[in-house]
Amino acid sequence: MIDLNLVEGKSVSLLIWNTEKENDVQICLGEIIHKNDDFYFINKAEDYNVTLTPEMLARLREVPSELKQTLRNSDFSISLSLGNLPGELNSDYKSTGIKWND
Repeated sequence: MIDLNLVEGKSVSLLIWNTEKENDVQICLGEIIHKNDDFYFINKAEDYNVTLTPEMLARLREVPSELKQTLRNSDFSISLSLGNLPGELNSDYKSTGIKWND
């Protein structure tokens, strides 16, 4: 796992894979912040705020030079899969601000 102190102040691309549609991915650029005991991926301009669990943080990788342009010149990347929300929402779900591009 990457030392999270190295990520502070660096750009991070969040790769969101659509589990409902094959080969559909969205790349969001932002940063990871540490607040209290939690870590978040944020993009202030788009108002994205994703709480990152330890399992998600374990997926954090440094971006190799050959992928820099593709991943918006970010220093690090993290990959997540997302699907449709269930019909009934409960308090376990939090808004991330991210909207899926059709």
